[in-house]
Amino acid sequence: MVNDKQIKVYGGIDTHADTHHIAVIDAAGQRLADVEVFATAAGYQAALRFLRRCPALVSVGIECTGSYGASLTRAVREAGIDVFEVNRPNRFDRRLRGKTDVFDAYSAAEAVLSGRATAAPKGGDGFVESLRVYARPGPQH
Repeated sequence: MVNDKQIKVYGGIDTHADTHHIAVIDAAGQRLADVEVFATAAGYQAALRFLRRCPALVSVGIECTGSYGASLTRAVREAGIDVFEVNRPNRFDRRLRGKTDVFDAYSAAEAVLSGRATAAPKGGDGFVESLRVYARPGPQH
């Protein structure tokens, strides 16, 4: 719970198949810290420990909540942290500053802070996900 005396903090996560990069910024957009974790159960726990170091954490923006970031998104939500789906950073900004995981993680946090990221994360249990059962190829005979 964030009180009035704490400076609010926002997180952002750039997800990949093998690793995730996590960054946190304050309410003024100041970059505070970032870390890379493995995309494993142990890595998700490391990510939560990193995020919990910020007692004034308001919410986290995560890229690819329905694919590469699905398991991490579940872990963060189960920890009671608000999560928003974020889109990849603007292509112009990426070209101007160079594409890095660090840049993308901070951009995700900035999207939450600015209010650009307002979409609920994909839950993995909705109507579309249930249809995927029918789209999977059955056993080959």
